[in-house]
Amino acid sequence: MPRIARVKTDTKTYHAMIRGVNKQIIFEEADDYKVFTKLLGRYGKECLLNMFAFCLMNNHVHIVLQETSESIAAFFRKLNTSYAMYFNQKYGRCGHLFQDRFKSEPINSDAQLMQTIRYVHRNPVKAGICQSPEQYVFSSYPEYIYKKASICDTKFIIDLFGSLESFVDFSEEESSYECMENETGKRSFISDEEAKRIILDVTHEAPSLYFQKLNKYQRDEELAMLKNMNISAKQISRLTGISPWIVRRAEAEDF
Repeated sequence: MPRIARVKTDTKTYHAMIRGVNKQIIFEEADDYKVFTKLLGRYGKECLLNMFAFCLMNNHVHIVLQETSESIAAFFRKLNTSYAMYFNQKYGRCGHLFQDRFKSEPINSDAQLMQTIRYVHRNPVKAGICQSPEQYVFSSYPEYIYKKASICDTKFIIDLFGSLESFVDFSEEESSYECMENETGKRSFISDEEAKRIILDVTHEAPSLYFQKLNKYQRDEELAMLKNMNISAKQISRLTGISPWIVRRAEAEDF
């Protein structure tokens, strides 16, 4: 079966995830997390990527990153191969460690980037491992709040939020925002209130007025982007005044 081409974005920024084969554990002890983090930093620099956030869970990893001259596919080939060799040698196993290729979805706006970084840092909270992202040491969150030696471009993100305090306040808020797909393969859409906030971050004015100013191609491209941010067609229609039929058609277009 042919592979489905990855969705690209002009921002060259993506939320990517890798998972252990058959969802098996890929970090058995603290040293494994540390080795993976070092490899993450090494190959991020080697591939000239801008790293914004990461979170290492026991059987999967979330990374938010931006391509420059080298693709994220090249980065993951090096990272996955190197870590799998380390893990297999240490634990006397052979064969693939990671399930399929990495999964990724494009990040098309600052608002989506902010939401995604919160989602990544709050993964351990959602899993019931801790009560605050600050309590989890195997993520990039400590780089932000403790200003530790950074793998990530923390300054870019803090500037995006306006201040460290705003970043922390936003990160501590619970959110129903979901990235990629949930375990059932179906998207979990966000609340109307959060959808409205995201849309306003994109339009900076009443959405109905904003979309009236766009030509058809621009409108459909923006609508498809909002759908990519887990806002349902019905929500977009209610909040923008655009018919659900137009929203659903825009989602199917190939941009």
